[in-house]
Amino acid sequence: MTTSARLTPGLLALCLVASTRTLAQEPRRLATPDSIPVELATALIASGGLGGEPILLVGSLPEWFTTRIAVPSEARVLGSASLGSTVVGIYNVRTAPDVAVSELKTALLAHGWKNPPPPPVYGGGFRPATMSPQFLQTGPTTRTTLCRDDGTLIVSAAPARGGATNVTLRLSTLVGPTAYTTCNPPPRPEMPANRPMFPTLYDPPITGEATTAPNACFPNYNGSSGTQNYLRTTLSPDLVLEHYARQLQDSGWTATGPALATVGRTFMRRDSTGAPIDLTLTVAASPKGPGCRDVSMQVRNPSKP
Repeated sequence: MTTSARLTPGLLALCLVASTRTLAQEPRRLATPDSIPVELATALIASGGLGGEPILLVGSLPEWFTTRIAVPSEARVLGSASLGSTVVGIYNVRTAPDVAVSELKTALLAHGWKNPPPPPVYGGGFRPATMSPQFLQTGPTTRTTLCRDDGTLIVSAAPARGGATNVTLRLSTLVGPTAYTTCNPPPRPEMPANRPMFPTLYDPPITGEATTAPNACFPNYNGSSGTQNYLRTTLSPDLVLEHYARQLQDSGWTATGPALATVGRTFMRRDSTGAPIDLTLTVAASPKGPGCRDVSMQVRNPSKP
């Protein structure tokens, strides 16, 4: 049978205090079914609460909520609390927290939920490997966020008494068109017309000697300057380099090592008007050390009439 009630934050805290005293006086009583409301109150407090007077369901979830999620058949539902556009449901399983979240996520993805869109990156360019979505999603986790329609579902799991796991599902729906969330990020602002829009590229993981000296490949020059040139020639890149190298040596420059290995590739995409945008990506061995690489990216926007 489903029981519903309104529970104020003060009464919720009083319920927890009362359960603690009962535990000290009658330790066996909490192992009986009448301890379920105490488990629910404790789990709701641990999940952060709702900051108001929620409607509680003991031992069940709202019917409309159960049509949007997928609770394991072996789970024991502790109950739920709902307030406005937010509902928190909690169930108990006999698996490890990370396994419980992983299995539920797989079921929810098959139930129509999706991973949240990648967060907007302003300006683009190179980013550390630790910022990549793949890096952030690797390894076991006890928390995940999923999106569907106008709702954001946060799933988390934590150990419970007796070696079990409490799984908390917190569903919030959007209120208003500008209620930005993880599932509804704000639009990226328009960049100035004369500034190229670099794509976001994440670095590969740090390997080799750089793991012990991560700053070993950083430039340490007091100042630097550069210029570019564009050629039309049938000479190979190696012969172009030798052409300039001879002139440098003739004017007093000394080569400090063999020619550095360099690879590059060009890419193209079209902007919203259909005009082509060219991108050149180059990777070169760095004079800073054998484990260092100099990577550059250049974007050429179409000229405006």
